[in-house]
Amino acid sequence: MTTRRSRPRRSCHSVPATRERMVEKARDLPADVVFLDMEDAVPASERGGPARAAVTAALTAPFAARTVAVRVNAVGTPWFLGDVAAVVPARPDVLLVPKVEDPGHVAFVCHLLDALETDHGLQAGGIGVELQIESAGALAGVGAIAAACPPRVEALVFGPGDFAASLGAPQTMVGELPADGAPDPGGMALFAMVVAARAHGLQAVDGPYGDISDADGLVRAARRARALGCDGKWSIHPSQIAAINATFTASEDEIARARAIMEALGEGGAARLDGEMVDDATRRLAEGILRRSG
Repeated sequence: MTTRRSRPRRSCHSVPATRERMVEKARDLPADVVFLDMEDAVPASERGGPARAAVTAALTAPFAARTVAVRVNAVGTPWFLGDVAAVVPARPDVLLVPKVEDPGHVAFVCHLLDALETDHGLQAGGIGVELQIESAGALAGVGAIAAACPPRVEALVFGPGDFAASLGAPQTMVGELPADGAPDPGGMALFAMVVAARAHGLQAVDGPYGDISDADGLVRAARRARALGCDGKWSIHPSQIAAINATFTASEDEIARARAIMEALGEGGAARLDGEMVDDATRRLAEGILRRSG
């Protein structure tokens, strides 16, 4: 397994690239990642030149977010090549590629970035890549997609809306949760993506929860994503960021328990802690909690 570059990705906030007021508001938001969207959040009439000009202008000023990304249009669309060529000189931290279907898409993106970074005198491999898994076909080949192009690829991102559409699922809200006791195909798909990501040293991010008025539903969706092993989740409205950050940050109780485990185990072996047997497998769980605590 190759170890890829890792960044905080608890909250990944989506901003339509051509909505200047929303972009300016996003500069001070407490999300770990802010990404300027040139794809689904932008009308077709504004894709291409208008979106590229907006992104280039936006990236001339700083954001509070630790990572600033850009979502380009998908490989094979009329906009993809021009999007990437326009964005690279502006030096985003990450390029988010939607609707990835196979490893060939990944190889094409990474080779294109190699060439453009060289052409513009930029650091080789400096721009990271996130890959969106948004269809049944992509999920079927997600292991090969995750294995492509180390070390530039950093994370897999689940696209719940397009994935549900590819299944013909009977829902109309992006990120909709199943009724209590009902099958959860979105959760099963998300888990499969997380397994592929972890097997290849990648982070895993859940997509958006579409009902911005449903704070309880957002928390349930975020908790499901964390329970399945995700590093974070998208936000599509500033009001969602705090709850997502809180869900994906280790609690004080979790941190205290993890530290107690580490102390009880010392240099290794097994030990008894509050009636529970702990060992090196427990240590690895505790180490994960402590990494999440920052």
